Amino acid sequence: MIPNARKTTAFPIALILCITTVALAQSQSFDVNPTEDTFTREQAPTLTFGGSGAFHIAGAAAQNAAGNMQGAADAFVRFDTAAAAAFFNEQFGRNSWNLISATLTLDEVGSPQNGIFSRGVGTFNIIYLANDNWSEGDGKPSSQAQATGNELGFDAGLALLSDLADANLGSFQNTGANGNIIFELNTAFEFALDVASGGIVTLYFSATDANTGATFHSVNRGNAGEIPVLTLVAEPLVDDMMDDGDMMPDDDMMNNNIPDDNEPDDGMAGDDDVMDDDMTGEPMPDDMQPMLCAPGMGMVFVTLSVCLLSLRLHSRRRRLLRK
Repeated sequence: MIPNARKTTAFPIALILCITTVALAQSQSFDVNPTEDTFTREQAPTLTFGGSGAFHIAGAAAQNAAGNMQGAADAFVRFDTAAAAAFFNEQFGRNSWNLISATLTLDEVGSPQNGIFSRGVGTFNIIYLANDNWSEGDGKPSSQAQATGNELGFDAGLALLSDLADANLGSFQNTGANGNIIFELNTAFEFALDVASGGIVTLYFSATDANTGATFHSVNRGNAGEIPVLTLVAEPLVDDMMDDGDMMPDDDMMNNNIPDDNEPDDGMAGDDDVMDDDMTGEPMPDDMQPMLCAPGMGMVFVTLSVCLLSLRLHSRRRRLLRK
């Protein structure tokens, strides 16, 4: 007589396979701090402010604490994503992951005291810039410096923009109060591609409201809890699961690897099919498989398929043991 231990083998295997498959779908995150950041002022177009402890975004009509308009101001923040890409490659395999979200955490200064900083709650855009050929310079509000080489002044910053190569990552608003704000960025193709390659990512901030006056602590800030943080989240790519050589052999989800048991369809899975499209014995059409293997759905489908396959094998073994 076959030992009882052999009768219960299928269930642990099914459980292990299901847990393993679900675990593969877990996402991972990685935090990146800026390597450089700066702001530029329309009223001082040749000066740099990269040595400042804050960067600033302002609309043309925004006013400082004394009620004086200080003109438009743009900001630039640069991140090196090489370490993030290396981390995701290690977790999921080289070029086998997908960026699913990106958040930018900034620490706002609600009431900046220096007169060149305007105040006011308003909107601004965050743009991904394809052109990373810039440096911040070492000027400060208290010790301003002329821009040289590729250091950014206001006009030089505008010259970096490209309607064809850049991508808008979203429209946002400051609070006008002290504290952290988390901005959910769009994972635009251009931005995601740069991250996937471990490249340099430049974010450009520009006011879309004339009364916007937003000031945030920069990378030069001594307190680590106040400097900008770009949080990248990635998940493993879902294999198409259909082609030979992939995780699942053949484009019919292993239906040719299980011999016909010559039994009528039991309503759970058709002979040789593993997974029927309507649970009545009809094989799943090939044109439906790509839909099921879309990100998210694909992993769920594979998990269910593996579990049902293991349960089917267990049921078949029990029938053989009763004979």
